[in-house]
Amino acid sequence: MPEGNLWNEHEYQWDFTSHNFTLGNIWSTFLVNHTTDEQGRFHLRLDMPDVAWLSRIDHYDIIVFSTAYWYFRPSIYYANNSIVGASGSSGVNFTDFGMLPAMRMTWETVLKHVVYQYKGISFLRTVTVPHFGEQAWNKGGKCNNTQPDADPHMNASLPWMTNEMHKIQIKEFNKAIALLLEKEGEEGEKDASRLKLIDITYSAFLRPDGHPGIYRNRDSNDAVSDCLHWCMPGPIDTWNEILLHTLKTCCNSSAELCG
Repeated sequence: MPEGNLWNEHEYQWDFTSHNFTLGNIWSTFLVNHTTDEQGRFHLRLDMPDVAWLSRIDHYDIIVFSTAYWYFRPSIYYANNSIVGASGSSGVNFTDFGMLPAMRMTWETVLKHVVYQYKGISFLRTVTVPHFGEQAWNKGGKCNNTQPDADPHMNASLPWMTNEMHKIQIKEFNKAIALLLEKEGEEGEKDASRLKLIDITYSAFLRPDGHPGIYRNRDSNDAVSDCLHWCMPGPIDTWNEILLHTLKTCCNSSAELCG
């Protein structure tokens, strides 16, 4: 694999010249514009796409969007240049707008831009699932599983917060598809085919064995287990296979979409 090149402070690129293919990773934690104050709180402009990806999106034919757990950070929320609220952990005396409404507004902002401005293929990748057990990440939560969970009947329930975030993503995705389908006939169907969903939430739920855990860094005495991020190889390989399959299906149905 070629060495990655730092394109700017937010973006890495890997060029596969023999395949005429460039892979990029744009770091955009909230997907909307934000700043940080001296207390470490984030100030999120929920109605303004993050310039980190907005300024670069037209350089790519295919984009995968994802964000979720950064919304647990202490934050103050803005819309129409006014404060609309703050998360409960922000420590300021504003209306507790809550992270879920903030996330809903973010996905609405991002997907509206995709619908009206971006002409490539876009994917919304749904939220993953942490596995800290019955304790919080900073209060002794562990993920010591060595095997996937077996649930052939798909009866297990997602954690409440994860399920709520997932429902928001699905609802906003469906709203964006409805906007694309407002055009009549084949043109509307063609536009709708530009927006795809990679729903990996339940498959992530079944993989408590896929996290770094206590091996989050080289210090094996680290008391904090990483039960949020994922090992490679691991479940991410399956999600990449889903992405590749969806792309192949998309391109087979419309060669024009894939150039």
